[in-house]
Amino acid sequence: MMEDAGKTFCVNKIGETQNILETLGEESVYNTCFHKKILEFEKKEVEKFYQGRSCLVLGPSEEGEIEQDLHKHFEKIAVVDASMNIIKKLQNKMQNCLFFHDMFEHVKIDMKFNTILMLHILEHLDNPIYFLQRTHDWIGQNGRIIVITPNSESIHRLLGVEMGILKNTKELGKSDCNVGHKKVYDLVSLEGTLLAGGYKVIYQSGIMVKPFHNDFMMKLSDQQLKGLYKVGVRFPELCADIMMVCVRKKHAL
Repeated sequence: MMEDAGKTFCVNKIGETQNILETLGEESVYNTCFHKKILEFEKKEVEKFYQGRSCLVLGPSEEGEIEQDLHKHFEKIAVVDASMNIIKKLQNKMQNCLFFHDMFEHVKIDMKFNTILMLHILEHLDNPIYFLQRTHDWIGQNGRIIVITPNSESIHRLLGVEMGILKNTKELGKSDCNVGHKKVYDLVSLEGTLLAGGYKVIYQSGIMVKPFHNDFMMKLSDQQLKGLYKVGVRFPELCADIMMVCVRKKHAL
């Protein structure tokens, strides 16, 4: 057990950006029924790649859907988020956990971890390569990071281009802007960013083929959604989200 488990450390005054993040923690389009459904499939995927007995979570899910069971896999857990609203929600759900209230770019952590979760984080950062380089100080020997981002080549974005809603698949739509996305990745650009940040990709996959908008997707049956998840395993380049598992270059085989 960690002596300081449950405590919250480190607060930087970060002005307007902080206010935006706190608002996202209160009412977010992430808090939708379909997003929660996708989280179920993401949890199933990321759990396959947990390693060791310690885990650092950079940006947890808002209700702790993925993080609340981490104590079943890890002895040491730390969570970093810039929203105190989200941290307060998770403190009641997560056991044996340290919380850091800070921006990812500034947080100071004097520990190393076997597994680092970066789920839906890179697309929010102005300088993802700098941030990835910072994580070298936190990853233990033979540790790994698990990254998930939205996919610019998702079927629903391709459809949006053909319908004239988007100019191209890299364009940020209204929903992207509402949640603070700075860019959207595909498999090639995500791997390039990870390589530039000092990591080697050892596994990649996709999470859920998503042909339509969230509201329409929620009209599908559980069997249909499971089918789209299984299709996505075969065709990651067309999925709503893409996942990569990485190790530091010097530890890669």
